[in-house]
Amino acid sequence: MNEENVELTPTLQSWRSDREDLFGRFCEELEHWFANGNEPFDADQDIRYLLDLQEKRLKERKIEAYCTLTPRGTPPMQASKVLGGSLNPYNRSTHYRSFEEELEFRRNGETLYKRKKDLNVYLSIIEPAEGEKGIGETAAGCPNCGNIAKVSDLLQGGCPFCRTHFVYKDLFPKVVNYYAAETIPAPEVIDRKSKQIPKIGAVVGAVVGLISCLAGGYLKNGILGVLGILLLSALTAGVFAFFSYMLYSVFLMGKLFRLAGKSLPMLGALGSDKKLNRSLSVYDPTFSVEYFSGKAMSLFRTIVFSRDPQELPQYAGGKLDERFADLIHCTSKGAVGVRSINEKDGYLEVGLELFLTDFYDEGNKIKVKDDRILMTMRHNAEFKVKDTFVFSAVVCPNCGGSFNVLKEKHCPHCHSRFESSREDWEVTSVRYR
Repeated sequence: MNEENVELTPTLQSWRSDREDLFGRFCEELEHWFANGNEPFDADQDIRYLLDLQEKRLKERKIEAYCTLTPRGTPPMQASKVLGGSLNPYNRSTHYRSFEEELEFRRNGETLYKRKKDLNVYLSIIEPAEGEKGIGETAAGCPNCGNIAKVSDLLQGGCPFCRTHFVYKDLFPKVVNYYAAETIPAPEVIDRKSKQIPKIGAVVGAVVGLISCLAGGYLKNGILGVLGILLLSALTAGVFAFFSYMLYSVFLMGKLFRLAGKSLPMLGALGSDKKLNRSLSVYDPTFSVEYFSGKAMSLFRTIVFSRDPQELPQYAGGKLDERFADLIHCTSKGAVGVRSINEKDGYLEVGLELFLTDFYDEGNKIKVKDDRILMTMRHNAEFKVKDTFVFSAVVCPNCGGSFNVLKEKHCPHCHSRFESSREDWEVTSVRYR
């Protein structure tokens, strides 16, 4: 990690993330998940569950995935806070860091796909509001078994079901969403290459000039020939250095225009955050766009990586497009468009457009494609979204018993059917645009 001595001005200090340690730790945990399937400890239960489903999909297809994230940027920009807000009794914030990503997929020792890209990785983090006294009375899922209990009970006596004991940092903060956006190289990489490339060009130019002079018989002219060789070699070195620098500049401009072109389809998502906040905060004053966007992405990935989406409590739609069965990896491009927001028959229904980069297994290769997914979600309009809610551990509204709705749709205590839309968002349709 780059640890250059850079003076932190008040402005830079205000941009610097207060969660650099968690950011770095989560990225390392994500690398470990790619390598050995260990789920990130700092991720919330929704992320851990969908990663478990994705791991099973990769194993079914006998694909090994490897990912290395190398931090870029000087210390003030290694992890910056770009968004923050309160969702009582929690604070939610979004942080980003520049990386160089190396991603590879293999099957039976053969490389199916390999790439190296510059990315900005974004994390959404939730943690208790500073000085919040009522946090102990809020519900949270046990990070070990998923049982719902009061935070105070988990901290003081441990989980009443699995008896695991925790300290405060074991429960909070947690990463609730992450996504990546391709970008140009970090400034220090550009600066380094803009100095290295002309030097390499100069050496190549000097060699070309020298060889040309020798081939032209300049040495036969004695001292004048030697001076001619030096002069011509210096001239070709300068020309090659100049043009190599220009070519690198053209390469950067080309990449910038290419990225801009790939972002054009996402222009339709501009203003979606305001539209969501304006429309949904009427139903829930604590509504958070960051939470909702993260939930939409988590639900999509959970559904498409599931063996049988019809068995998921989060999904109330029809049969999925067969192409989703070949999906092995997908990343959000950080944009969620809103197509419609309606209230009907006691449900709040939201039509979304997700912008994704998807990876498909085509047997002898991995196909990478930018997709636009249309997804419809709904929520009982009479209920507020519970920010701590997770499907892996719910509380039965009929008898109060706790159970894993991902394994049992009916409460094992009173046998009543759990309606997911009473507690959280559920998906009613997923399709390609």
